[in-house]
Amino acid sequence: MGRPAILILLVSLLLLQAGPPIEYTPWNQMELSLSRLGGEKISYRGFYFLPDDGPGDDRLQRWLKQGEPPRWEASARLINMGNDPAIRVLQVAGEDHRACWQALQQEFAAGKSPAGPVVWMAEVFLEGGYSDLSSLAESLLAGLAGSSHSIYRDEFTINILAYAPGFKEELIMEGVPVNLNLELRYNRERGEIRIRAGVPLLV
Repeated sequence: MGRPAILILLVSLLLLQAGPPIEYTPWNQMELSLSRLGGEKISYRGFYFLPDDGPGDDRLQRWLKQGEPPRWEASARLINMGNDPAIRVLQVAGEDHRACWQALQQEFAAGKSPAGPVVWMAEVFLEGGYSDLSSLAESLLAGLAGSSHSIYRDEFTINILAYAPGFKEELIMEGVPVNLNLELRYNRERGEIRIRAGVPLLV
């Protein structure tokens, strides 16, 4: 399945789901698993799909302006996905997932679960070669207690769709629950591997 098709599927299915409780986010488990592989500088990104009855753009822009770094040490911006009508998405990004979570909390109010779905992503770069991709993928999947649904490979990439019981979010693909997307890509020029993890999918 191509990336545009996956994105369309993701958006349509996620709009039917709610987010996790405030006490826990998938970023916690991603941090532990990526750190075990030797990742030191992990970056995080979250996409909060705003409900139709959510705040207006003017209010959001005022909120985003108030929340610019260094207050949260995480960036936040409002983006639109698709058209007719566009789906409003609040994106947060930073190197401290606690600060990213705090930024999201400012929107849907502390102490409550988000009214709309959230996509959780983490990224890290490791030294290594193409021959390391398979072992890293297996270690990462095992560290997250995941079981693979499908695996795509090309000359420089391994992309895995899987299910991990530790994550509450899930999509149904071909009748099977999926809530974890791993991508490992080797950059030959830099001699490094980029690892991305997404719950329930990468955007």
